[in-house]
Amino acid sequence: MAKVKKTVKDAAISETKEKKKKEIVEDIKEEKIEEEKAEKEEKKTKEKKKKVGFLAGIRKEMKQVVWPSAGNIVKSTIAVVAICIFLSLFFEAVTLFMAWLKVFLKGLFV
Repeated sequence: MAKVKKTVKDAAISETKEKKKKEIVEDIKEEKIEEEKAEKEEKKTKEKKKKVGFLAGIRKEMKQVVWPSAGNIVKSTIAVVAICIFLSLFFEAVTLFMAWLKVFLKGLFV
């Protein structure tokens, strides 16, 4: 009878120990889940801050830009068009000269 009482007591003790272990494991899992949630929220806030900081930096830089006047834009446009026309005429002249030179040299050596 004493052995039976001991085994019942031992079983009850081991059962309570197992329950406590399970509770501890569950608590640890809950804590890990809460920590992961907190980390995710922290990452989200950091990303938001980065985005806001980036946009604020853009605004700050755009305020420092000195935009050209309408007169400067017109002058620059005229200069670019003139240079393009000059270069196209120059390269056309070079091409025509090379074609003439080819015909000329071909006539000499025939």
